[in-house]
Amino acid sequence: MKYPLFNLILLISLLHGVFASGFIPILHDKLGDQASWPFALYFIGLLLGQLMIYWVGKLSQHRALFAVYEILFGCSLIYMGFFSGQWILTFGRGWEGLAAGLATPLLFTHLILAPNNIENKTKIVRYNAVYALGYVLGPVFVKITLLYFEIQAFLLASGLLFIFVNLAIIPLLPNFEPVPESELKLSKLFGNMNWFDKFYSLFYGKCFYGFLLTFLTSYATVYFHWQIGRVDTITLLTLLLAFIFAGGQQLGAKTIKYFNPRALEIVIPLSIALSLVLFFTLKWGPFLIIAAVLQAYLLFIAFLNFTQKIRSGREFALFNSLSDPGMVIGAVCAGLGLKGALIVAALGVLPLLYWRHLPSVFKKSQPLSSNS
Repeated sequence: MKYPLFNLILLISLLHGVFASGFIPILHDKLGDQASWPFALYFIGLLLGQLMIYWVGKLSQHRALFAVYEILFGCSLIYMGFFSGQWILTFGRGWEGLAAGLATPLLFTHLILAPNNIENKTKIVRYNAVYALGYVLGPVFVKITLLYFEIQAFLLASGLLFIFVNLAIIPLLPNFEPVPESELKLSKLFGNMNWFDKFYSLFYGKCFYGFLLTFLTSYATVYFHWQIGRVDTITLLTLLLAFIFAGGQQLGAKTIKYFNPRALEIVIPLSIALSLVLFFTLKWGPFLIIAAVLQAYLLFIAFLNFTQKIRSGREFALFNSLSDPGMVIGAVCAGLGLKGALIVAALGVLPLLYWRHLPSVFKKSQPLSSNS
């Protein structure tokens, strides 16, 4: 293994993808149209975990803490496997989200800072592609596994897998060099940049993601009637969306040099908003798929905006926590049913507030933000 730490972190990212999508059919079968609440609690946990990393510097400095948070993630799976019931799944997802929120900033920072000769842009694409691969395999893996094992046994074994993998990674993890407090103040980070330049694209990309994932979990069979053999609608949609996400990242890496990224950060949210309005009006499911393709490209641009010069888990946690409320908003909107699509569409129109800058934004020479 040429880059052992880098590859093991990619493996953990793959597992996160597997369990993220693997819970979709589980929650759909167990909770039906109540599945939006475990997702909302999961997203809230993600936000709280990352805020804790940002607020308390000591939570990200010791090398073993990344593995500790991943082990905590595994313990949430064991909790949901050992007990059963609607509230167990709901609060278990919240616990899982909190552990993921603590672990993700350190996971991504270790990935970016891992010693190798790979460019950051390539690392971002591989990270997202591997996660998407796990997302593709998740439903199929869960469906096949549950043919032979009970859900409780599957979750218990999965939790133990997370624990053993992360115990093995501890000796390879370096300590992070602490970043000066002055570099982490909002006035320092956003003094010369407005909300649109810095994190709107990431916020809106996550908002749509939270809406789409939660909405399809609860209402997929209302707007889509797909079936291939024994593969049901939920699984087929999950597979398609994972391929779209991975393909969008690759498409972004290959074509971004031909476009003005700042212009795309205006055009893409407006196009997503139009797709959602058409979906609300015509109730034709493929409009959601069109919006998902656009969102995948937008997220690639957003990741480049704030990850290219990441130096610590606290920095990643700060930028991510500013955008993660978008997932919570999206999940809550999905709980409102079809009307929630209009709220998400309205948020996609916010770039029009940038209208005075449109002429300069559409100049081809306009670069990506200063963080790229």
